[in-house]
Amino acid sequence: MLKYNLLFFLCLVVVLAFSKPLPNRKIIGGEDISIEKAPWQVSIQEWSGHICGGSILSPYIILTAAHCVIEYYPEHLVVRVGSSYVDFGGFLLDVSLIVYHGDFDSTSFDNDVALVVLSEPLDLENYDSIRSIELAKDMPTPGFQVSVSGWGYTDYGYAEVLQYLESEIVDPGKCRKLYSKYNNVSERMLCASAYHRGSCRGDSGGALVLDNRQVGIVSWGVGCADPRFPSVYTSVPALREWIESTANGILAEKYLKIK
Repeated sequence: MLKYNLLFFLCLVVVLAFSKPLPNRKIIGGEDISIEKAPWQVSIQEWSGHICGGSILSPYIILTAAHCVIEYYPEHLVVRVGSSYVDFGGFLLDVSLIVYHGDFDSTSFDNDVALVVLSEPLDLENYDSIRSIELAKDMPTPGFQVSVSGWGYTDYGYAEVLQYLESEIVDPGKCRKLYSKYNNVSERMLCASAYHRGSCRGDSGGALVLDNRQVGIVSWGVGCADPRFPSVYTSVPALREWIESTANGILAEKYLKIK
């Protein structure tokens, strides 16, 4: 009898475990948003699915992190635009060219910036879900509120619906001190933090945004949403000249310019 009671108990535990609802799959501490709230957001994908985020710079150019694409050939990647969902909806476009910063350091993640060139132009006029984003000219002031979005890793796997998170710019000196035993936070990086919330694997390459202008690119950090360490971003103002000159060089044949 004891044997059968134990078997019944184990079966009951299994049933309850699988019937219990799981929390929503979110960027750590984030919330679901529609792509219209971040229409510059894209998903860079390979055959197995999402690998990184990116932002729309112009009809042909996607801005992302160098560490996202440095190991790929253009023909191995596609870009999904105009969808709140990582695996369907919107439009999928082929990639014709990848250009990353010549001084990118894969150890320190310094100069972690790249441009992905699409095989055909995006329609930026007729869809509220597909828009380019302006590049910030000035470094954001510590304490300012910024936002980031993406389909990165959560406690339950990669997000299926686009996630949104607000955080706060951290003083560069404080950030360097916090990371002094791990990595150098260079002048081409900036930091943002939200207690027990933050970006994670798969969010890399996405835009850090202040007043609808891109100030950073999701780059690196220690852990995910670790309250001791801010998330580190590539500084767009510091690398704006490289971004714009490289993009305009690529597009010169098409008579298009980045504003």
